[in-house]
Amino acid sequence: MKKTIPPPARAQGERFLDRFDRMAPWKKGLALVAILVAVLSALMPELVFHNKIFLAPDTQAPMSFAAVGEKALAEGAYPLWNPYLFCGMPSYASLAFTPYVYPPSIFTYALQRYLHFPELTWLLFHYLLAGIGVYLLARFLGARASVSMLAGVTFAMMPNYIAIGANGHGSQACSIAYMPYALLVAWNIMRGHKRITMAAFLAVISPIDPSFCPLTTALSKMSKKQS
Repeated sequence: MKKTIPPPARAQGERFLDRFDRMAPWKKGLALVAILVAVLSALMPELVFHNKIFLAPDTQAPMSFAAVGEKALAEGAYPLWNPYLFCGMPSYASLAFTPYVYPPSIFTYALQRYLHFPELTWLLFHYLLAGIGVYLLARFLGARASVSMLAGVTFAMMPNYIAIGANGHGSQACSIAYMPYALLVAWNIMRGHKRITMAAFLAVISPIDPSFCPLTTALSKMSKKQS
């Protein structure tokens, strides 16, 4: 009589991943956001808990635009021109200071103003957005939820990506956050899935250049002076 060999016991970690993959989508989404927040808090505790900012030469340079723009806003005029650089330089047309234009800045400003989030909330928000985008892209390409989550967290904490924001290139960090969403929408278009709707989303995502992310800091300082 032939003996049957019992299947090897599955590792506890593998069983956990299987349970995680069977969770409801909203639970997996909450878990992803929680892990990304924890990772960003561990990588940049001074920004998250001590309200510090990165101070690099490329961060100091735009402060002249912000100072002129804040003065114009305080006087009730929208800042279109900076007369103190290069014998005059467009402020709005050069995307150096464009208040109230970039929709996410309104959301991050509200978090700072009313919930006392740190000044670089706009940058942390885009790192979070990038991780979620890579997770959704990986899921769309057929990866399991646990692997997709690892991909999203890895992308958000890449050293070069973190360094871009730390060295004053916040607009690049913000733009990179939209890349996985643009790829996801483009793949849907190529597969013929809701092409008109996806093309509209791609038209909105592709030209985004959030050079005006520092608006949040400027508005936060103005609100503190007024209060």
